[in-house]
Amino acid sequence: MSKYFITGSSSGIGKEFLNLIKDEVFYAPNRSQLDLDDPKNVLNYQVPFVDVAVHFAGHDLGGGVPFLNHKNNDWLKILNCNLISTILLSKLLFEKNSNLIQVFISSTNLDKFYPNNLAYNISKNGIKNYIDLIKLEYPLYNIKEVRVGLTKTEFNNNRHKNGHKKINDLYSSPHMTADYVAKKIYHFIDSKESFIRINEKQI
Repeated sequence: MSKYFITGSSSGIGKEFLNLIKDEVFYAPNRSQLDLDDPKNVLNYQVPFVDVAVHFAGHDLGGGVPFLNHKNNDWLKILNCNLISTILLSKLLFEKNSNLIQVFISSTNLDKFYPNNLAYNISKNGIKNYIDLIKLEYPLYNIKEVRVGLTKTEFNNNRHKNGHKKINDLYSSPHMTADYVAKKIYHFIDSKESFIRINEKQI
């Protein structure tokens, strides 16, 4: 039986994934236990020994606006959560067990960048660069990238939760459900592949 470490399990894809491993041993700290918006919290966290880590946590607080209109505290939190804290956490997990599988969630925004997503796009591009560079330094490490397309979660509501602008309906476009993506990721972990792209065109 594998031991899992999951971030971002309180909602969205992470929550659906947690339902799939509910009979396994898992660690799934919530925000009050491990707030990734501040990397110092990661340094003070006792990282467990696990076999699989899936980094679902991520957000776009205050995003969807031109960068100069993006509040400084908000875009700093995006970069801290999506990139800095995630990389730091993965380093600590590898130090605990260099044989574990680590799964990182990137975005199909990397296939085509869109305006008004600067901080979010930088964070996901940074994760992709981290994956490439860590594989170069440690070719035997088991690292996987999941590049996910538009999926209906609380992402958009959370982006606008401080009421900085009217919420746009992202999900009027073709999209996937969180449980569909979670199942794809669950089966991908046991595969020999190190990369998967999951998008609405596959449905």
